[in-house]
Amino acid sequence: MNEDNIQIIKNNEIDFKVIFHVLWNDRWRMILITIIATMIGIIFALRQTPLYKSSISIYPSGDNDISQMAELKSMASAFGFNAASNQRSIEIEDILYSRNLQKKLIYNKWVSSKWHEPIDLISYWKKNNESKLSYNPLDWIKTLFKTNELSEPGYKNEIDAMNNLSSRIEMKKSQSGLYTISVWMEERKLASDIANMIYDFLVEFNTVSSVNNSKMNRTFIQDRLKDIGARLETAEERLKDFREKNRSIIESPQLQLELGRLTRDVEIQNQLYITLLEQLELVKIKELDETPTLTVLDTAVPSLYKDKPKRKNIVLLSFMVGIMVSICIVFGKFWYTNFSFQDN
Repeated sequence: MNEDNIQIIKNNEIDFKVIFHVLWNDRWRMILITIIATMIGIIFALRQTPLYKSSISIYPSGDNDISQMAELKSMASAFGFNAASNQRSIEIEDILYSRNLQKKLIYNKWVSSKWHEPIDLISYWKKNNESKLSYNPLDWIKTLFKTNELSEPGYKNEIDAMNNLSSRIEMKKSQSGLYTISVWMEERKLASDIANMIYDFLVEFNTVSSVNNSKMNRTFIQDRLKDIGARLETAEERLKDFREKNRSIIESPQLQLELGRLTRDVEIQNQLYITLLEQLELVKIKELDETPTLTVLDTAVPSLYKDKPKRKNIVLLSFMVGIMVSICIVFGKFWYTNFSFQDN
């Protein structure tokens, strides 16, 4: 059958026999293209760095009740002070991708099976890249057009390491509020060590924040306690002096009124002083009883098997792409020759 006389669409209907015939006639071309695409996928999959995954599961203990802060703010308002504050819950994701945490991770000395001495992540990834020849043409092009970046080499290495680390960390949150933080690294134990250090940092950050908050409350109450104590002492001295100078006040309504005012002032300052003492004791108890707001459910353990790359999926995808590309090439060739034949 002459391919130039074949018509795939006849009477506005697709002839699948003709489609099969076209593909069968050019089957060796399709097989060759599919094999080439599959081989490229295999090479690409083998060249990818194996990464091991370790995860930790943490669960917030619950938002702390801020009723005590509300009481303290009410007391401060009664004293004529504006103690309004916007207390916000700490988002784990904000801490996880913060520059502070990432710098701690990349500059920490990690035990690696590839190196004899503990090594930081900047040197770890830099040495791995130096010892590995790249077969990626894009890397060759970047090398040819690479500009001189010698002004801040240390800063550039730090930024590159932080970007690489960010791509290796993933956080997921379930509907129940459970956080799962996963880390991918070239070594299984290194991945688990980094994941566990992330948890330690989160707990430390939350604990320090809570302690600082309690310390701020205690300092505020202690300052107010000194102020009220001085006022109480002054009020008591004024009442004592008044009584000493006015032994007989029964016949003087003016003196009785003044005595009532002085007595009432002493009672008010004394009540405020007692209230502040009670609040100070409560804050001290809370400060001593402060616990982390994060609870670990599962610590990170070294993985037995690598998690990335999914080499089977890469090879399968390249095989499917090869088939689709070969079909497109075959039909492109068919339509080109068919239209060229009609034009001639």
